[in-house]
Amino acid sequence: MESIFLELSAIIVTSTALALVAKAIKQPIILAFIGTGIILGPVGLNIIQSRELIDVLSSFGIALLLYIVGIELDIKKLKALSWPTLLAGFGQILGTGFVGWLVAFMLGFSVIEAWFIAITLTLSSTTIVVKLLSEKRQLESLYGRITVSMLLLQDFAAILALLLLESFADLSGQTIPWLALGALAGKTILIAALAYVLAKFVFKRIFLFIGRSQELLFLWSIAWCVLFAAIAVLWHYPMAISVFFAGLAIGSLDYNYEIAARIRSLRDFFIVIFFTFLGSQLVLNLNERLLTSAVILSLFVLDGNPIIVFIILRLVRHHERTAF
Repeated sequence: MESIFLELSAIIVTSTALALVAKAIKQPIILAFIGTGIILGPVGLNIIQSRELIDVLSSFGIALLLYIVGIELDIKKLKALSWPTLLAGFGQILGTGFVGWLVAFMLGFSVIEAWFIAITLTLSSTTIVVKLLSEKRQLESLYGRITVSMLLLQDFAAILALLLLESFADLSGQTIPWLALGALAGKTILIAALAYVLAKFVFKRIFLFIGRSQELLFLWSIAWCVLFAAIAVLWHYPMAISVFFAGLAIGSLDYNYEIAARIRSLRDFFIVIFFTFLGSQLVLNLNERLLTSAVILSLFVLDGNPIIVFIILRLVRHHERTAF
């Protein structure tokens, strides 16, 4: 118990000190949190030992982050994005994935390894991007809503891709896991429907009772988020998508902005833990071949991926500024 307390204390103190430095040199505070993980992790001082507990706490940060995003996003505005945004999302996944596979294959990776790398290059971190958009207060902007839509589409596509790659990993000619894919689609429909029905017929009525008590409102809001996070864990479903549905379902209720405001400070604390844990997992002992490949693939992500997204968004007739 004492060691856990000391580890959390070290994380908070170190991340605060580095955050002050990041603020002074006008850098994103997220870099300070990742730096904290590197300093306190195995690469540095090796202070973080309770990895399982830290991992659980970081999961709370992800859940609360996507939960608040769901609360703050107006579902009517998401509907207004319609097919052009969906086409842009699918186009980005296919375009980046195909070009990324070619680059990886030309670097000497096997066919299966190149596909895994291509999927990795295609995906962006929903947690990091949403955190940056929240800091800039751009979640409600047009490009912010398009970005979040594309990120959630990427999360869903990643699960489908991993199911397919897992079935072909040994090149033994296995069939496509239609049952697993159908189960994933079924879980998505069930969780979305459950969130909608409970929010409309249960949560809305309970609000009339708990709305006068700030403590009850806060606790109930946390319980709602944790409930859908637990459902995701029990059903082996992506937690980020599940809690996003939970937030989206109550986003149209009267107390949505008050709920988001009260949870935001709690989210910020757990997000510090998440990025610290992320930094502590970084492995820096790369050999020359891997380092060269990492540099080339990183340049593709930094330069090639934005060009692909820009072209696709222009093709579906988004404004130049929005696409950029």
